[in-house]
Amino acid sequence: MLALALAHRSLFAVRCVLPAVVAAPRWSGRCKSTDSHATVNNNLGSSGGITDKEAKELDEIINTLSAEGSEMDLPSLSLGGTQEVWKGGEKALSVEDPDEDMDLSSLPLPEVPDLSQGPLSEKRYAASYVPGRALYEPFLHPRTHSIPVATIHFRSHLTEQLELFTHFASHAATALGIPISRVVKLPTQRSLWTVLKSPFVHKKSQENFERRVHKRMIKAWDADGEVVDRWVRYLVRHGIGGVGMRIVRWDRVPVGVGRKRLEDVAELLRSREEELEGPKVVEGEIRKLGENIVRQEMSQQQQQQQQSKQ
Repeated sequence: MLALALAHRSLFAVRCVLPAVVAAPRWSGRCKSTDSHATVNNNLGSSGGITDKEAKELDEIINTLSAEGSEMDLPSLSLGGTQEVWKGGEKALSVEDPDEDMDLSSLPLPEVPDLSQGPLSEKRYAASYVPGRALYEPFLHPRTHSIPVATIHFRSHLTEQLELFTHFASHAATALGIPISRVVKLPTQRSLWTVLKSPFVHKKSQENFERRVHKRMIKAWDADGEVVDRWVRYLVRHGIGGVGMRIVRWDRVPVGVGRKRLEDVAELLRSREEELEGPKVVEGEIRKLGENIVRQEMSQQQQQQQQSKQ
């Protein structure tokens, strides 16, 4: 019974393709060919897992199944969009592409530039779809006035993630037309701690813990504040875990901006007070109202005196 169970298990491994071949490495060394039964039997017998008697029984079972039917209806096993079906000892491979019936011309992708017609401007090249552009170094726009506008510092404990994100940030700046520098490598910050291994038995033993912080920097020039703000917000939105950023920005303002801002704030406060307390009456208008009241009272007194004399 044990031999039949092993034979049945070996048969299933030989005749079927498991969906996860990596998870069963013990069968890969035994089953190198499925078209020749002799090769399978020799491999199984030489591996030491199955004896010669069990190998003969396995050969008889395979011959019996082959004589009964030429096709074995087994469920299709899919792995990454590929289906493998075994029919009559031969493998039929069919690949299902989900984008096979899709019309790629209907996608909203810009046209690929034709470099044979002549050189292209950087603006047109940046707005075109170029396959594999992200694999190369980004284009560095030339500086016009060499006025620094921002500096971004990157920090991470992993160099792979740090290099990937700085490459992404450089390409984003190139797409926005920001003149930037190349990625500058700053000195690595190293911290070392020595602590006791244990407070009781192993208190004389010590352990060392080290932390390394890798640093990179990108500097930007000659860009508008709104463009730099969009670049920074784009990097924050699509940030990579484990990579920190510190942004330093410079804003240029005209001379006398402090006095102008103070006047704007005073005018704003004055308008707020008028909205809360109501419209204020000017001192001159109050004086005019008082004079009108006095004039009316004097005229009334004169009329009363004239009536009393009569």
